[in-house]
Amino acid sequence: MSGRSHRRFELVFAIHPTSRGFCWVLFDRPGHLGNWGMVDVNGDKNAGCLLRMEVLLRRHSPAVLVLEDVHCGRSRRSERVRILYRSMIRVAEEHEVTVRVYPRAAVGACFGPARARTRQEVAEAVALQVAPLRHIVPPRRKLWSSEHRRLGLFQAAALALTYFSPEGDP
Repeated sequence: MSGRSHRRFELVFAIHPTSRGFCWVLFDRPGHLGNWGMVDVNGDKNAGCLLRMEVLLRRHSPAVLVLEDVHCGRSRRSERVRILYRSMIRVAEEHEVTVRVYPRAAVGACFGPARARTRQEVAEAVALQVAPLRHIVPPRRKLWSSEHRRLGLFQAAALALTYFSPEGDP
């Protein structure tokens, strides 16, 4: 059996940290969203995110955790978020969850045929592939407004879809 068919029915958990906490998705196969959510954390963001992540790992028992590669040279994530990612990887490994990290370039390659370059365009491309998310695509951002909090949900879904794509092969 090839690696591609082996991965088809694993629970894939993807997380995208935000300034308020994190967004997450759980897929059991490409395009089939099992569950999703947005977690807000007060106080110590990293500690709160790790506690909530651990609850989700215990509840869903995913085989794979998918994260953005924030340690590649082009990532503009803050040091706090970089520390959070390292801690998330450690917690996942403690729960015997395989971790896959993808740079934004891999996500971009996955959605390249859709010409999705911005986060908004990626969200719209994800919504075309994942029906349950179609009705919650955030409106396009105005120059004077901040990024919509639901965009993180679509970034998490884009990471999971990258895992399932040929670009996601190790």
